[in-house]
Amino acid sequence: PTEIHLTASLVRYRTEAGKGRLFHGLCTSYLEQTNRGDFIICYFKSNPSFHLPPYPLKPIICIAAGSGIAPLRGFWQQRHFEKGAFHHTFISKLWGNFSKRPVQHQSTNQYGAIYMYYGCREKTSQPFRNELDTMMQHKVITKTFVAFSRETAKPKEYVQDLLWKDGARVSTQILNEGAYVY
Repeated sequence: PTEIHLTASLVRYRTEAGKGRLFHGLCTSYLEQTNRGDFIICYFKSNPSFHLPPYPLKPIICIAAGSGIAPLRGFWQQRHFEKGAFHHTFISKLWGNFSKRPVQHQSTNQYGAIYMYYGCREKTSQPFRNELDTMMQHKVITKTFVAFSRETAKPKEYVQDLLWKDGARVSTQILNEGAYVY
């Protein structure tokens, strides 16, 4: 309730096959130069149609590339909260037991599977890896599929390659089980 989380990939590249002028991303370079506690002017735009589906038993297929996983983070955090584990494992680690009232959440513990497909350049640059592992341990996320597009001595793999390989299950979930795709 007192934090805003931001996920960004620092943009820095050279033109002319790496030999030309060095370019810096406007926003990410600005953010790189800020310090904790700095005042930053920003604008928040809500999207009321981007939320977890109304039927929690249906499977969810989340597809993202790189820092595009950030908007989906709220989904697994919300599901973790709904399952009743969020307050104990996440909030109390951050702020302690700040409330005497019990956390209100859905009483059902029946939820559909959540499959996360995402990509990043290398294994060492996986966003939210520890948090995703925790979500899998708590059975919030069923399985993650990660594509690495710049891993040394390995062919490039993209998120669409993962979906193609897993196409039979994905199409069955969408067509037969009414899975939601984000």
